[in-house]
Amino acid sequence: MLINHIINVFKYFFCILIFVLLSLPANSEMSVEEIIKGRKALFSKNYSTAKRVQALASKGEFDKAKSLMIEMSENYKTLLEYFPDNSKEGFKTEALPLIWENKKEFNDLIAKLVIVNLEHHIKF
Repeated sequence: MLINHIINVFKYFFCILIFVLLSLPANSEMSVEEIIKGRKALFSKNYSTAKRVQALASKGEFDKAKSLMIEMSENYKTLLEYFPDNSKEGFKTEALPLIWENKKEFNDLIAKLVIVNLEHHIKF
């Protein structure tokens, strides 16, 4: 009786595992529209977060500002994934062609933003 129960549990487990593995490739790729909207949202979020960091720092609330700066750094890291070659145009993108023409320099600049942001976090 116990063996039958264990076998049934393994059957359900493997069915779920196979279903999940087969659905991963379908869900892992974002459409060009999702990519462009996602990067716009991240830039917008970082802009508003930077304004909040400035306001908090001017009030002397450095601990709150630090957490927001870490959040901004994570957003910058994520942004590197939002500039694939297939998202150069369309869906009202405002990204400049220079990004793809100088991809390495752009990636280096984003990485530098992360480092500078974290350095400021450490100084606070």
